[in-house]
Amino acid sequence: MRDKHPIDDLFRETLRNASVEPPPHLAEAVIGAAQRRRRAFGWFRRRYVLGGLLLLTAGAVGYWQLRARVGNGDPSFGEPSIAHSPTPLEAETPTLSDAKNGEHPVGTITTKTDAASENGGSTTRAQKQMGASYPDLTNEGLAASVVSPNVEGVKEQHGRTLVEPVEPTSEYRTDLVVPDPAITTLVPASPTDGVGTYGTSSALLTSGTVLADAAPLRLWPRFPSQQNAVGLPVSAIVHPAYVLPRGDWWLGAHSAFYASHREWSGGSGVLSDALNESEAWTSTIGLGLMGGRTWRSGFGVSSGVESERSEQAYRHVDKATSYESVVNTQMVTLNTQVYYTTVDTVITPTIRERVSAGSDTRTTWRIPVEASWRTRMGRWVLGARCGFAAEFTRARASASLINDDALGGISSAELPPTALSERYPFSMVGVLGADVGFLLHERWIATASPIYMRGLFNAASANSVSSSPERAGVRLQLCYTL
Repeated sequence: MRDKHPIDDLFRETLRNASVEPPPHLAEAVIGAAQRRRRAFGWFRRRYVLGGLLLLTAGAVGYWQLRARVGNGDPSFGEPSIAHSPTPLEAETPTLSDAKNGEHPVGTITTKTDAASENGGSTTRAQKQMGASYPDLTNEGLAASVVSPNVEGVKEQHGRTLVEPVEPTSEYRTDLVVPDPAITTLVPASPTDGVGTYGTSSALLTSGTVLADAAPLRLWPRFPSQQNAVGLPVSAIVHPAYVLPRGDWWLGAHSAFYASHREWSGGSGVLSDALNESEAWTSTIGLGLMGGRTWRSGFGVSSGVESERSEQAYRHVDKATSYESVVNTQMVTLNTQVYYTTVDTVITPTIRERVSAGSDTRTTWRIPVEASWRTRMGRWVLGARCGFAAEFTRARASASLINDDALGGISSAELPPTALSERYPFSMVGVLGADVGFLLHERWIATASPIYMRGLFNAASANSVSSSPERAGVRLQLCYTL
């Protein structure tokens, strides 16, 4: 039991009578502050909106004015100002001393106006190469105009000069390309008559001497690499046609991995069968060099030399059966009289296994002659090849299988070199393969070629036991095009 204290009732009564609503003045203060913040943010936002509208309006007006000026053809917009009437220029003789701060005098412009023609005079002005065209020249009020390049650097080549007189024309040219005086090659712009001539009505050299109307300038390009083409027009120059060579010579080194075995034939059938039973597929490695020529059509021929070394172990089990006979004689006698005699012969067979083992170490030199065809697919090369190869095999045997007449079966024995050479004669083998290559460089190509070889014929006699090779593998080759 817990005793009830009077303070508990008083505390509960106080909580029951307490009000949960905030005072009225506090609520009004909170609501007023929120409204003031909302109004301030709205005005701030409206100012940014108004500023953006003003910027858009200004941009639209500027763009409209720009379009209007371009549409009306305002010459002062986007282009340098061009005087619509030529201004009389003071006569002066241009020299090389007019160049300053790296500028080059490029020639003289002679301008004849109507007033100057009446007075019998002309006005000249030295123009300097400033990286732009000639803005003071217009077609209005000009009877004739010419830009004469500085020809002091032009020298005679093979007895003729690069400046030659031609027939005059009345066409006005303003797109002449004036070269730097340090360059003696004068390259004309677009010829007006198709052969490289520029016709003018008058010309003025750098020295100020006015040529006759019948002797304008002809500028021919200079070809340093072709001395016989100096002074010839561009249209008259015949460039030699570049012809690719008919084919490419190449050299390559390769390594080959083969699985090979030999098929024995000839002689007595017992020995050849024993050799075929003991012959197994062995792994060999060959190294070689090859070279050849490939034509543009994709066909090619190749030849080279390849060396291969292999070992072959022989094991032959010969089973022999021997018989033993035992004669048993039984006799029944009484004193010296024989009453019964029995003779019995017992034959006992005995089977024995005779194991003959040996090993051959072979070194084969091969000279292949192959024809191939290839096609390119991007940097990949696909092709096929076929041909033949001459094989020379030299063998060294620790022991080899022989037909032992004394034992009446197969045994192992060391063979002399002459007997080994008869077993491994000179052979011709056929070659068949495919090529898959990748261009590492314009002159280097790596090729993987699956290869199959089989003996066609050999030089062994019919009475001797001989072998014919057979192998299959892959050849990895790296070729360099000369």
